[in-house]
Amino acid sequence: MLGVSGGPDSIAMAYILLRLKRLLEVSRYSVIHVNHGIRPESDSEEEFVVQTMKKAGIEDVLTERVDVFSTCRRMGVSLEMGARLCRHEAFERARKRLQAHSIALAHHGDDQAEELLLRLFRGTGFEGLEGMRPLEKDRNIIRPLLCLSRKEILEYLRERELTFVEDSSNSSPCFQRNRVRMELIPLAEDIFKRPITKILNRFTDLASQENDYWEREINRILPEICLEEQEGKIVIRADRFTLLHTALQRRFIRYIFQRLRSTCYGISYANIEAVRKLIVESQSGKELHIKEIALIRKGSHITFEKCSMKNKRGTRQCHAP
Repeated sequence: MLGVSGGPDSIAMAYILLRLKRLLEVSRYSVIHVNHGIRPESDSEEEFVVQTMKKAGIEDVLTERVDVFSTCRRMGVSLEMGARLCRHEAFERARKRLQAHSIALAHHGDDQAEELLLRLFRGTGFEGLEGMRPLEKDRNIIRPLLCLSRKEILEYLRERELTFVEDSSNSSPCFQRNRVRMELIPLAEDIFKRPITKILNRFTDLASQENDYWEREINRILPEICLEEQEGKIVIRADRFTLLHTALQRRFIRYIFQRLRSTCYGISYANIEAVRKLIVESQSGKELHIKEIALIRKGSHITFEKCSMKNKRGTRQCHAP
């Protein structure tokens, strides 16, 4: 399944993968287009994708309209992040509906460089410095264009006279990503006289390899520290956790949030340190709430439990489903 917005990157990806269909031994492609309903041209872009992809020979072209503003209010995130969350949820629904093997997304090398800088300045941990991976098995995502630059993609489209739509919001200075692309990266290249995008992409490759090593370490120590894991709940041994190196403690905490929330987005360094302090220093009975996760210490056991939304009285409902 291909995620196609109608922009240059996704249109190029669709045509490239169609040309490689036989070589890749793919029996059938389908397309999902997410209409965010944020801009006036959203409906015309949806129609463009449907017509263009059917003309290209793709039979299954699904579209889904999402409510980004409600997601932003519910999750307390920016418009950009709300759109991203809605988009990925729609992708996964479509993948399951058509029983597709994976979702192909059109992120390229310039996107990777921008993502790395955004994560760095927002205070990500070392795990986040790997950027986006070409293959995310746990999320059924592939990114076949990460090895290409924006310039190379535009040249491909121009040579083949392929049409696409331009997202007007991509030039708006209201979004941090746009300012990174239009201001920060060109300034860095002017100062250092070096291809900053390529350098940043090389760094994400190194960070990815480092994270693979630490992930194996987490899996190795998991049986010694984790007492119980079920949907929505994880219990660990504080005494065993305390013996770990501080760096591994932080990694382990992020692992728990990832398992319970499916993402570490919004979990800051301060959050990680607060959890670490509760495990290492606090006494029995101490509690902590971070996002929708509740933590409580009972003796040497620390329980992490996912909470439902607040009830009518404003109190949290915590239970393992």
